[in-house]
Amino acid sequence: MRARLAIAAFAALSLGAAPAPPAPGQSVAFVGCPVIRDTEPVPCWLAEHEGRLYYLGIQADASAAFYPPQLGHQTLVEGVVTDRRLCGGIVLEPVRASVLKPLAPHCDRVLKAQGHRIEHAERGPGPSTVPPRPRPPAVLPPPPPPYGPKTTTVWFDFDRDHIFLRSAFPLREIATYAKAANARRVTVTGYRGAVGLTDGGVMTEEAAIARVRAEKVAEFIRELGAPAVEVLWDDRPRGGDGLRDWEERRVTVEVAP
Repeated sequence: MRARLAIAAFAALSLGAAPAPPAPGQSVAFVGCPVIRDTEPVPCWLAEHEGRLYYLGIQADASAAFYPPQLGHQTLVEGVVTDRRLCGGIVLEPVRASVLKPLAPHCDRVLKAQGHRIEHAERGPGPSTVPPRPRPPAVLPPPPPPYGPKTTTVWFDFDRDHIFLRSAFPLREIATYAKAANARRVTVTGYRGAVGLTDGGVMTEEAAIARVRAEKVAEFIRELGAPAVEVLWDDRPRGGDGLRDWEERRVTVEVAP
């Protein structure tokens, strides 16, 4: 019996047995290939790491809180482990998935549904018997006085300056507010982040990303009528401990009436 146990232990070490799965409540951050599963009524997205699949979210329209990754690129996944399973993967909630810029042709895995189905999909715009989710009007009405200081924050994917639709909505609101208040100053400040990976490594964003983000947001709200826009940025990488590092990849907009 002891001999069999010793042989089994030696075999596990020789084959490089996978580490124990992370416990619920544990933060994880890793780079892996995204995987799409062909579920109904919409596909779901997963990511593979250390032989496990993690559930990221569903394919939805651009206004959804979760914006899916892309096949052909690796993805930086940041999230908190739960005890739930969806689409055959461990659910991360909250979760952020950042598409990394370098091409990765090997990231092309598509799985069959294999009995999995998405029951919580919200249908976006397009032909459907399900009404689309409501969207803000094209022109926001000016908010009534009084006008006090107001701040909003938008967050970005790793090393990216793209303003997603989910970020455009709050920027429209604060630009409309600043215009109505005839603000004496609107301060836009960009920040740069770092990510502490679960395996012990650290990823740091490009040096100029804080400035690029700030300037892009400033241009966005200027075009919407925000007055007296001042642009600032902080090039120091913030975060890096693996705990909600995505919150450091941000731009703040502060309105001083």
